[in-house]
This record gives sequence, structure tokens and C-alpha cells, in this order.
Amino acid sequence: MSLNQGQWYRYRGGWWLPAVQYTAYGANASLGPYLVPTAPQEVFSAVLTVHSVSGTSPTLSVSLTYFDIYPYEYGNYTSSSAAIFQNISAAGVYVYSAANTPYTVIQFNLTLGGTSPSFTISLSVYIR
Repeated sequence: MSLNQGQWYRYRGGWWLPAVQYTAYGANASLGPYLVPTAPQEVFSAVLTVHSVSGTSPTLSVSLTYFDIYPYEYGNYTSSSAAIFQNISAAGVYVYSAANTPYTVIQFNLTLGGTSPSFTISLSVYIR
């Protein structure tokens, strides 16, 4: 797994990772991992925009996995996961926020359910 620094920008006293666009068809996927420019964060927010949904009874769940940076660089790291969006089945905008987070490297894991599910999404992150 290669480490992606992403294109983080300074924004209102924090950092912003602009929307990553992705279309998932019938299989689970991951976005990242991304190196977070500062840790720990007072505020961590993820905004998931679901542009379109198709399939029979489609569902999308997104979990966030975060890693410790220094062991990660050497391939021997610890990670933790948290479900941040669960059982999404319609287009819309979904927001996750947490306070006092320890994130240094983050990865978003997409889990699809249903028959022939397809989701077109964009995902952005703001931290400070």
C-alpha cells in the first residue's frame, strides 16, 4: 500500500482535502491512504456527497481506518477503524465530525451491498 499525500490546502485555520471523486461498481473499495498534515486534530470532518445510486436494494457503508505514521513508514503499523457512514441508499450529502482525533494517516473503506450496486460519490475532509 503506497502512501498518498493528497492535495491538502490551508483553509480557515485548518487543512482541507478537496473532494475525491469515485464510482464504485459492485465491489468493495478503498480511498487512500492519505497522509494528514497535522495531528492531533481538534476537529475532523468528512463530507460524503452521493451523486447517484443504482442497483437493486443498494447500500453503501464507509469506515475510516487510521494509522500511526512512524511505524506505517516501515510497514509495521497499528490501525484502528470506525464506521462513519452506514447503510446509505440514496443520493444526498452526509457529514461526519469528531473532536480531538489522533489521525496521522487515514484511509476510507467502502462496503457495497445489494445486487449490482453502483454509487458515484465525492468525499472531502477538513481538519484543524
